[in-house]
Amino acid sequence: VHDALSREIKEELGLQIMQSRPLIKVAHDYGDKSVFLDVWLVTEYLGQPKGCEGQSLRWCAIEALKIEEFPAANVPIIAALKNARINCRFNEIR
Repeated sequence: VHDALSREIKEELGLQIMQSRPLIKVAHDYGDKSVFLDVWLVTEYLGQPKGCEGQSLRWCAIEALKIEEFPAANVPIIAALKNARINCRFNEIR
């Protein structure tokens, strides 16, 4: 999975992934289709992100994400990202 993630991120964002770890796996049924998302958290990379396929990009604080603006399958991913950030802050305090 790490190799596939690295290829996709390089193709779409121009970044070289140095470290990543599994974040969450989500199975979601939309009624007309089902999806399975294997989500990883990139913790170290080289380069500056750019939209290699013409997409626009922007950095955004996790707290600023509005769940209602995302597909239903993404809701647990956003929650996992928020939880990962809280755990990261807790580990820094220790």
